[in-house]
Amino acid sequence: RSPHRPILQAGLPANQTAILGSDVEFHCKVYSDAQPHIQWLKHVEVNGSKVGPDGTPYVTVLKTAGANTTDKELEVLSLHNVTFEDAGEYTCLAGNSIGFSHHSAWLVVLPAEEELMETDEAG
Repeated sequence: RSPHRPILQAGLPANQTAILGSDVEFHCKVYSDAQPHIQWLKHVEVNGSKVGPDGTPYVTVLKTAGANTTDKELEVLSLHNVTFEDAGEYTCLAGNSIGFSHHSAWLVVLPAEEELMETDEAG
């Protein structure tokens, strides 16, 4: 079997809907023979545009491998106390010596209205 670029588990990361101020986790499962390099990106707008003149999307790197991060930690992106600014498209990008793979998911942030707060009283 020949070496291949990383394979990302289908359906991950999954789209999320969160209440303003809550915590969210995006998961990305990466399968790779060669050591994968995993990054989490958030798509941003620059001057009202999501893509540059060359068609490349504008992104911010939220999480990347550092001296103290393990692959396991990189497979989860945690967002705490989400704001409306956090809403948008997130991408898990995995690369190895052969190539890159990426999957994206959307975060929708809802206002913390009474109707949306679920109470768990049916113990």
